[in-house]
Amino acid sequence: MSKKMVTAVLTLGLVAMGAHAQTTVKELLDKGGKKLTAAELKAVASGTTLTGVSPQANNKSFTFAFDLAPSGTLTGRGWTPEWMAPVNGRWSVNKLGQFCTHLPTAAADDKGSCGNFYKLDNAYYTSAANEKGEAEPDAPLVAREFTRMASVPAAAPTAPKSP
Repeated sequence: MSKKMVTAVLTLGLVAMGAHAQTTVKELLDKGGKKLTAAELKAVASGTTLTGVSPQANNKSFTFAFDLAPSGTLTGRGWTPEWMAPVNGRWSVNKLGQFCTHLPTAAADDKGSCGNFYKLDNAYYTSAANEKGEAEPDAPLVAREFTRMASVPAAAPTAPKSP
């Protein structure tokens, strides 16, 4: 699979909505869930590994695990049962409070893909949104998980000196 195709699948996979969605925005809000603000989303996402499964049009699932560095760097991998590919790019939270990924390819710069994040109890969900940052009430949601990354030392440890 080409790097350009992998990037397209990854970008779409972050906010892909399909028949396997967990619930809709309206149902989540009716249950007491809420849309995360920009500040909340930055605090939740920064320094975590974001994982999830996105349904694809071909009835196959696309799984990903992205490390979201506080600097905005995104590294990780995406896979289906047939292939796995490394991913490198950037992540951000825009002024509308949407989580955005930018996954450039050798062929062209990626303009990015953004979506809303919601929380219900201790679970997170994402949905597609329009250019104003609004999701339709019947927009489907897909579950996502943020896992705090272990601390990484600032410098590699040095080998002990020989006696």
